Amino acid sequence: MRKKTVIKKHPVKPDKKFASPVVSQLINKVMRCGEKRKATNIVYQSAEIIEKNTSTPFLTILEGALVNVKPAIEMKSRKIGGSKYRVPKEIDEVRSTKIALR
Repeated sequence: MRKKTVIKKHPVKPDKKFASPVVSQLINKVMRCGEKRKATNIVYQSAEIIEKNTSTPFLTILEGALVNVKPAIEMKSRKIGGSKYRVPKEIDEVRSTKIALR
């Protein structure tokens, strides 16, 4: 069997307005067909609307929402004997934020 290669994790650059990598990931999830300028406009306009309506910073609301949505465990399938079972497995912080942003 060959060795599994270690995949290098690329650091996420923070966005320009909030200087937060989470907002940058959100912009990348909103983006369609490579139109990042439109995605940033959509996220920043929605941030302004949220700040205006709630009078609290956008980052605190976004982080609170992500804490509510983040999963702690996920189900992985495992082959034991001759049958497959779904086994709960804890996931790390990076993967849980990616799942929450989806």
